[in-house]
Amino acid sequence: MAETATDVLHLSSAIAAALDDMCEDLERYQARQEQRLQLARCIAAADELVERLEGLSLAGVAEVPSEWQPHLDRLVEDLPDGAAGDLRGGGDPNRLLDEVFEIEERLFRLKLGEWAQRYDPGER
Repeated sequence: MAETATDVLHLSSAIAAALDDMCEDLERYQARQEQRLQLARCIAAADELVERLEGLSLAGVAEVPSEWQPHLDRLVEDLPDGAAGDLRGGGDPNRLLDEVFEIEERLFRLKLGEWAQRYDPGER
């Protein structure tokens, strides 16, 4: 049985549609992967800041040095929407530590997505 031009055209259209779907899936995957990497970088930066703040607190330092402000600003600028806070140096290290922990919690909620919502003990 010979294929008609219509059959060939239909097959070509189906292949083209499948390729389009694959390309869209790949683009979505790449976007999600970049979001995951951004979240991982932000969590690592927050962890580093937590470590430094704990060091200040253990050393009995009363104020976060004002020289830290550019670093704090960069951290906030790199945060995704919904995770940012207003981090200010010059105050009590423990206050800033609490703020960074709140930011980390939001970052982990973004990272875990609906799992974090499903298993939130506050919603039970």
